[in-house]
Amino acid sequence: MIRVALGQVNGWDTRNTVMQTLDRCDSQLDGTRPDAGILFVNSDMDHDMVMQTIVSRYPGIELVGCTSGGEFSTDLGASDDSVSLMLFQSDEVTFAAGAGQHLKSDPARAIEEAIREASRKLSAPPKMCLVFAEPFEHSYGPIVQLLN
Repeated sequence: MIRVALGQVNGWDTRNTVMQTLDRCDSQLDGTRPDAGILFVNSDMDHDMVMQTIVSRYPGIELVGCTSGGEFSTDLGASDDSVSLMLFQSDEVTFAAGAGQHLKSDPARAIEEAIREASRKLSAPPKMCLVFAEPFEHSYGPIVQLLN
């Protein structure tokens, strides 16, 4: 079973907004600690503060995400000034994140780095991959081919 919690809060004060988002998620987790999360944050937030706040609330969490041009969830609806966080907890599924640098200049190396980092944390071969890539002005086709 996978337990999922969703929090999205609109606001301009980074610390207050992320704390309210975490409180919303906590109220849905019934005391369990999340294993992983997907985060979308508007570009005007202090991203370091958002990350530090989440990691300090949930040490060891596997966290991925990116900035967005707008966030949308069933928790709040559409917004372009929010923190949107989906948290996952499971006793059956293992989550792992990896990062690759310089996707634009060396996509093969970036993909290899990310997969290697995530795979080191898993006891079995990965079954699913979510990719959060930097803005790219060319086709993502070659990157998708490398991922395959």
